[in-house]
Amino acid sequence: MMQAKHLFVWLTALGLLSACAEKDDCGVADTVQEITQVDSGQTRYYLYLKTSGVSDKASFLVLYDHKPSFDACGRADRDAIGEAYVDADRGAPVRAVFAHDTLDIQYVEQAGDSASLQNIEIVVRND
Repeated sequence: MMQAKHLFVWLTALGLLSACAEKDDCGVADTVQEITQVDSGQTRYYLYLKTSGVSDKASFLVLYDHKPSFDACGRADRDAIGEAYVDADRGAPVRAVFAHDTLDIQYVEQAGDSASLQNIEIVVRND
């Protein structure tokens, strides 16, 4: 009887280990949403909102210079050219400025403003 309990424990542990060893097992997947696209010069830029976390969610604007695709965990198949944390305490994001390899978010105070990320402006400076 004792051997059967040990066998059950070992088989359960082995099952849990193999279930957690999947290469796409990411625990909690990031959610990714395309916000907008903009053409600048010869390049089309793609702006995405990436949200990470379970209860304390963190949001980031992520900029790509080619359209990415994402796996089940929310990981892109290419590197972003810019990423910036969306700080809701600073107000509503109205503009994402990419210059000198840096993505910067500009805000307006939210008192009465209901700026949506769907309406955010992208500015690309190639100087």
